[in-house]
Amino acid sequence: MEESGKKQQHFILVHGICQGAWCWYKLVTLLRSAGHSVTAVDLGATGVNPQRLDELHSMDDYARPLFRAIASLPPHQKPVLVGHSFGGASVSLAMEKFPDKFSVAVFVTAVMPSTAVPMAALVDKFFKEHTPEAYLDSKVTIGADPQNPWSRIEFGPEYMAKRLYQLSPAEVCVHTRCSTKTPDFEFSPPLSCVLLIFPGPDAGDAAGEARELVLGRSATRWDRHGGEVRVG
Repeated sequence: MEESGKKQQHFILVHGICQGAWCWYKLVTLLRSAGHSVTAVDLGATGVNPQRLDELHSMDDYARPLFRAIASLPPHQKPVLVGHSFGGASVSLAMEKFPDKFSVAVFVTAVMPSTAVPMAALVDKFFKEHTPEAYLDSKVTIGADPQNPWSRIEFGPEYMAKRLYQLSPAEVCVHTRCSTKTPDFEFSPPLSCVLLIFPGPDAGDAAGEARELVLGRSATRWDRHGGEVRVG
């Protein structure tokens, strides 16, 4: 029930790794029942977004659905941005791109890149603390074309079940591996989550090197040294 005199907000929810707008379906229901407006976005090549992974060439491409959602709002409406996990990278870019078009940003156990701690520093720290063996049945592929360098990481079913969704109900793990439907959101995720990385020059903005990451149906990356992507 809507409480009398209580200010209603517009929330824009940004998903994390291997997910899509579908992951927010319970929170969307709760917020709407309280009278708030909610937009849950599918970032590039995730959820029901029809974009293909090979159509993403930068972090801006990946986060563009979020940018569009913010830009489409009337000037007087300033949403609450909520990013989970690697969704924090997209939220950080949106804050930089639209500094006057949001009221507050909430980072839910999310990465928080800044000018003091760029995205590359956060990612490097993470992968220094996690050995390749920790990724179980995940697979890494290095592109052979020197004119279009890229690396690809596929999160395997075992990795997702034991490392990403180990605290979730069993049906959540199943949902990440087969087509299904949940309230308000229909999605058809792949058998595994995929990430493309395009090496490039360091970015100097508030989001640091986040612009160099190209994410599709997942959100993480391997360590990079000297412009090359290396595993471990």
